[in-house]
Amino acid sequence: MQFISKGGYEMKNIRKVILTFLTLILVLNLSACHSSSNNAKRNVNTFITELRDAKSVEYVSQVYRKYLYTGDDERTILTEMETRQGMIQFEPQVFLEVYNSIEGMRDDFQAPALFEEELITFGTPYRLDHGSRIYSPSKGVTYTGHVNKQKQFEWRKAEDWSYVKEVEAPKLGRNEEFLKLYETYSDKFTRSEDNQFVYLEFNGDVKDNLDLIEAFHSSVFESNMFVEPRDNITAVDIQIKLVMEKVKKGNKLIPSEAKIILTTSLENKEEKWTAKSEDHFEYYYRNLNNVEEIKKPEGVTLK
Repeated sequence: MQFISKGGYEMKNIRKVILTFLTLILVLNLSACHSSSNNAKRNVNTFITELRDAKSVEYVSQVYRKYLYTGDDERTILTEMETRQGMIQFEPQVFLEVYNSIEGMRDDFQAPALFEEELITFGTPYRLDHGSRIYSPSKGVTYTGHVNKQKQFEWRKAEDWSYVKEVEAPKLGRNEEFLKLYETYSDKFTRSEDNQFVYLEFNGDVKDNLDLIEAFHSSVFESNMFVEPRDNITAVDIQIKLVMEKVKKGNKLIPSEAKIILTTSLENKEEKWTAKSEDHFEYYYRNLNNVEEIKKPEGVTLK
């Protein structure tokens, strides 16, 4: 017969207690992670619904891209940016905003210092203190306020200006291509919060879903990047951050920000070139469903 000392029994009991405690912690952590994941998905779906059903909003929209091509012992950067700030009522559609856009191309052999500067600084936040004023009293009709050749501010229908581009209504990341993107990855988001906001984030490889990515990307930028032979695409990574504000009245969450960074790498070994596209989509929302009547600006004569 084998005898176990009193000390041996005590040590065995201590091990059991520790093992039970660690198992309990593991179960609680798994339960908390599952609950957090469910909350994140539920909040993403709320973000989608609130944007889709929005009646009006004040906004800041900034989208920009940097496309760096390397080949033939030189580098070329293509840049594009559009910034809009204003307010809109969706049905019936009326909006008033300040609008600005720029496009450019630069080779590194022309001015290497300026090339490196633009590569680093393009797209960084800046004040929208210039640009055109846009007023749209209904879908498909826009008036642009601009300084004429006599250096006087004047409102005209967009097509009546010889040097002003007609613009579409702002999409603000609430078009179905964006909402489908959020919905597709809703169960991949993580969630955190503070006293005022809920933060929903997803970072991941989306190369296996190029049709979805192409649809979302082409709804903003005119590009053949995802249309041309896709064999050149070596990596597609995305970062999405959605921010929702906690509103005490009604105890609800409403969209406050949406930021997306899409990074696409391409390579053609036969033609010996590589490219990298960095596309940014930033939207800030304020006074969702609380925008009062958007009145016709002084000086506009409706036609």
